Amino acid sequence: MKSKKKITIILGGSLLTGILALMLLNPLKQDDQTLAHHTQGSIAGNKQLNPTQNNEQQNQTLSSNMEALLKEVNIPLTISQHEERFIPANDFFTSRLLSLLRDSINDEWQSEAKADKQNAQVRFRFEGYVDIYFNAELNMFWFEGSDQVYHLNNTEVWPRYMIKIVNNQLTYAGFEKTVLYKKTISPYRDEEAVIYYDGNIHLQVHDTDIILNDVVDEHTLLSHDAHYPSDSYGIEVLDDKGLFMLYSAHKGMSPFYKVRVYQSGDGKVMPIWSSLDMDSYINYVDLDNKTIDIALQPMLDSKVIGLSNAEAERMYAHFDTLKNNGILDENFWQDIKENLLYEMIHVTTLDYDHDEKKELLMTISFHTVGAKTPPFDQRAILVYSIENKGIVYKDLIMESENTNEQLDSLFRTTIPQTVMTHWE
Repeated sequence: MKSKKKITIILGGSLLTGILALMLLNPLKQDDQTLAHHTQGSIAGNKQLNPTQNNEQQNQTLSSNMEALLKEVNIPLTISQHEERFIPANDFFTSRLLSLLRDSINDEWQSEAKADKQNAQVRFRFEGYVDIYFNAELNMFWFEGSDQVYHLNNTEVWPRYMIKIVNNQLTYAGFEKTVLYKKTISPYRDEEAVIYYDGNIHLQVHDTDIILNDVVDEHTLLSHDAHYPSDSYGIEVLDDKGLFMLYSAHKGMSPFYKVRVYQSGDGKVMPIWSSLDMDSYINYVDLDNKTIDIALQPMLDSKVIGLSNAEAERMYAHFDTLKNNGILDENFWQDIKENLLYEMIHVTTLDYDHDEKKELLMTISFHTVGAKTPPFDQRAILVYSIENKGIVYKDLIMESENTNEQLDSLFRTTIPQTVMTHWE
């Protein structure tokens, strides 16, 4: 009769004792015997084929080709921790683990990391491949018998693994999720958008899962300190057909918004627009007419903006300095073209033009960088109309040109440098 080992099960964030685990596993005598056999052998690794490989693997040559492994789809995986029995992983868990490994293979260590192989706590057994050892304390992994050692980039995901009982079988079933925000996005369909954290930040609607931000440190997730940047998320429904806006406020020393627009329908979520796709450029400065020509692509190739007298005087002085130092040449405008930067500092919806339709309004702060770049610093409001299942660019209103009193406060808005814990 086999001796019974204490087994710890993580089930929905709670811990079950070994006694309960053994009671639940009791019907699985034959499977239990097979898995118990896999616990034999040294976790430090043996360069010979390990006797813990199952019969099917013993009859074939096992691969240690990392590139080939990371291209696998629907490959069976079992996992052993602390030399205990191997437990299978479901398809979701396996896919996520392969993604973590795939993001890490460029970080290859070849020196002092070798000595830490003796401290590996985890073994990943992908069918047809040599075991992968994982040191969870130092976040390093390697194929058994290989000198190549890799560092796991995202250290936040693995500690959140969950083992559940699925069909009377212990199974690595996923990673613990922390829900950050959720909202119903369609009043006519039972559709809810959920933003959650599991080492990455995700948006989930139906079965669609989109990573918004990867490798996020859990300690800064809800930081109230501006020296430790964090993002807060919110969702605003734009119409009754599944169009919604997801916005995040990055709270650091230089806070800014990121905005994404999605369309939900037929069980899918499609990206419509993202502020991350925008780029700003300087085209030209006309000193004679006191104007600057900028671009905000892909919406706008040219926007001619009148300069105030004070702005024009700064430009005159700047170009005199450049001319006296021989910096103005035929490549000047091309060299500084990308030196106009912007931050999005506010986003809202408002019927600003009284057409009985709300528009999507985003406040942008433009400023130039670089010693030879003409000085320019002004805010603007980017206007989009909300159309059927999408948004359409409408206008870019500069603060110096604004005549709409409703917009005055939007030009002066700022983002707090500490995190907002409530969005509604």
